[in-house]
Amino acid sequence: WDPVNGSHGVHPMPDNLPRRHHQATTFFIPGRVEPAVLVSGGETPNLALASAMLYDSVAEALVGLAGGQAMPGGARTQHTAIYVPNRNFIYVAGGFTDVQRKAVSATIDVFDINQTRFLDNNAGFRMRTARGGHQAVLLADNLVCMAGGVGDEPLGTGIRPLGSLEVIYEYVEAGSPTLHIEIASSWNPNGVGGLPYLPSDRVGHRLLALDGLGLVVGGASIDQATSGFKMAKELTLYSPQ
Repeated sequence: WDPVNGSHGVHPMPDNLPRRHHQATTFFIPGRVEPAVLVSGGETPNLALASAMLYDSVAEALVGLAGGQAMPGGARTQHTAIYVPNRNFIYVAGGFTDVQRKAVSATIDVFDINQTRFLDNNAGFRMRTARGGHQAVLLADNLVCMAGGVGDEPLGTGIRPLGSLEVIYEYVEAGSPTLHIEIASSWNPNGVGGLPYLPSDRVGHRLLALDGLGLVVGGASIDQATSGFKMAKELTLYSPQ
């Protein structure tokens, strides 16, 4: 859609499937000034999708990934996808694996912009808690903060709103040139390097970057008295410092 000249017409998805609750993430391919968009996952009325595709703003067309590549971590909907320009990565994280919202994923697929494909052999890079319907945002120093959503934490307690945070962070060990990319979490049974929790469990909220902080706005948690949902009124600031 061109805001000056109007619609260019309707173009089908490469997989010819309708979709909702997918992610569409703008990024820049090195050497090009025109933006591209990664469309990932989502769902039809009957099933979650593992497919991914690119929107080429020069050709004005959606195209499938080379070799028909799908997300290595499998189908998911209501996940997050965050572009980290300094790394030329898009982190595609979590999500529900069925349209009934009964199962969630801890997978983090890494889309490499230099190769315009997902990295293989990345199964060990996962969130501590599988979750869907969460929010994610890019903060300073390539930190990606993921907050709330719905998951089973601790395992065996059932799918419910979560108050935990997870952060993808980077560090280089002293005397070594090796870059490490790791994940910290509020939920940490080992008790090492845990993050704070939100003041209350949260789903249906929004997470924004604000002056290096993560601003959590609204959402809902379970009302223990009625077993229904209780709306949150507060704003919560997360500082990575």
